Amino acid sequence: MGKLFYSLFISTFIIIFSYAASSTMSGTSVQGTATQGIISTQSESSVGGTTNSESGSQSQQAEEIQNSETQQEIENLKEQYIQKEVQGISTQVSDIESLYMSKIGLSKVKGRLRQFGYNFFKGYKVTGLTSVGDKYILGPGDFLLLYIWGDPVDILGLNGFYRLVIDREGKVFIPHLGVFYVWGLSVAKAKNLFYDFFKKKFKNFQIELSLGKLRTFPVYVSGFVNKPSVVQVTGINTVLDALALAGGISKNGSLRNIILRRATGEKQKIDLYDLLVEGKPINITVKQGDSIYVGPIGKTAAIYGEVKRPAIYELKENATINDLIKLAGGLNPSAYEYNVKLYRYENNQLIIKDGSLKDKKFMESYIKDGDLIKIEEIKNIIENKVEIKGHIKYPSIYSINEVNTLRKAIKLAGFLDDTNLYYAEIIRKQKSGNYKVIEFKPIDILNNKKDIKLKPLDTVVFYPEFIYKPIKISGEIK
Repeated sequence: MGKLFYSLFISTFIIIFSYAASSTMSGTSVQGTATQGIISTQSESSVGGTTNSESGSQSQQAEEIQNSETQQEIENLKEQYIQKEVQGISTQVSDIESLYMSKIGLSKVKGRLRQFGYNFFKGYKVTGLTSVGDKYILGPGDFLLLYIWGDPVDILGLNGFYRLVIDREGKVFIPHLGVFYVWGLSVAKAKNLFYDFFKKKFKNFQIELSLGKLRTFPVYVSGFVNKPSVVQVTGINTVLDALALAGGISKNGSLRNIILRRATGEKQKIDLYDLLVEGKPINITVKQGDSIYVGPIGKTAAIYGEVKRPAIYELKENATINDLIKLAGGLNPSAYEYNVKLYRYENNQLIIKDGSLKDKKFMESYIKDGDLIKIEEIKNIIENKVEIKGHIKYPSIYSINEVNTLRKAIKLAGFLDDTNLYYAEIIRKQKSGNYKVIEFKPIDILNNKKDIKLKPLDTVVFYPEFIYKPIKISGEIK
């Protein structure tokens, strides 16, 4: 019966999947046909129009196609992330990430532009194996282990070991000795309490107090977390532990505006960037009656290109471009100082501004919500090079500072037995972008008859004898 049910389930799944796939394909086909029809109609209607109208229509179509491709690329990436979610890898694209990726085109950043810091809670494990310490505050439900040893005569008939559970009124009972109130005391103070009482009755003894099982208590975690709830914690758990038990902070939640409220009314603000960016530990333990609230995400800005950690960052008020670069770990050595791009929403439109890393006013300007910065890369072109190549012993690239004349170039190149001494070339790039060929005879350089000064980006080419071989003419000529 079980096998029959399983076979029916698989067959039904395959039919549904096939229908969905065919619907998707047919939908794509219809959409494609409709699009072709629109383009065709526009083309036909614009035959009698002006050239400007045709250009505008084509420009609009190109922009629509580009936007469509970018959106499709984002949707494809989302689909890939969904597949990874099924495999247990959480890489969901948030609305904020989609906004930035669509602003500049996903392919330009290879899908790497993500909200910073939200992966911190993925794989975070809450453990109760941490050492408690003498500062731990006792309360109802805690399990104490009391050890007593010394001279048998002095300690009379006392047991050497007691298991003590703090009741709901905060008291523990030790047979033959009485009741002790320990609620609100630290482990160290409770130990002193027992010792002071025992020394009134006994001599030559020692005691040790430690914790067995810790009590659990509820902490309320609300706001922009993945699973707002009441989580059960112990007195050694931290605020980070409580957030992890609530599923971590959602990507619409703030990493920089986490509020811890104590039962006493005390309020403490926590900024996770202190830990994530600067490495400062956040070891704030939770207490009974605590509540944790995660506020909505604040102002965001993104930076990509030649920085060490391209990402989308949450910023404080009055943050500058310099501050954003620092959050991104600083610049790469290949960062281009000029042509910094700032994408910004302004007056209901997306605009672009140019700046420079050397411009102090630009670097100290305030970031606005939704800004995106691009740091360009220095092109891999060696500007001070001279290249020597062709039919020689040592073709290579040299610094113009070392090889600034043809005589030096020939000395380094090393001629072969059949290197052409009567024809060679200097290929020189002009400011216009065109190239100029300068012909010369290597033998004239060797004989010290002439020399030519080289310029950056020059290429010196030598040929074998059979190319451009001199022609000897003899006899009677005019």
